[in-house]
Amino acid sequence: MEQNDEASAVPLIQWCKCQMCRPMPLEIENKCCTRRVTDCISSSEAFKDVCLNAHVLHVLERNMRVKPRSHYNEFGSDSDPMNYIYWKYGRLGRGNRVVLPACCVRKIRERFPSANGQYRGFIPGENLQD
Repeated sequence: MEQNDEASAVPLIQWCKCQMCRPMPLEIENKCCTRRVTDCISSSEAFKDVCLNAHVLHVLERNMRVKPRSHYNEFGSDSDPMNYIYWKYGRLGRGNRVVLPACCVRKIRERFPSANGQYRGFIPGENLQD
């Protein structure tokens, strides 16, 4: 089985199965997509279309009636994780939260880097979903 060059250059992290994750600031954020190296969700075309395409994000923001943003880089964008959540779980409802896989957070932040290097991490809500 051939490994991704990017993944093979990184030391293995015990909780990461896809080998694309990086350690996150909060322990709760250390979550993997739990796919194989050759099948990381952050490398899928669907993920790239839904979470990394600025044109798609702009259209989705308008259709979801969220406040438009002038930039995509505090998270990447508030809508990037929201799009991932809608894509994978559907609407969770107010106060319900899920932790995004670290591999996905990494790809979003690489695509939409923060100008100051600061990012908002996971903010727990009333109900944490698996």
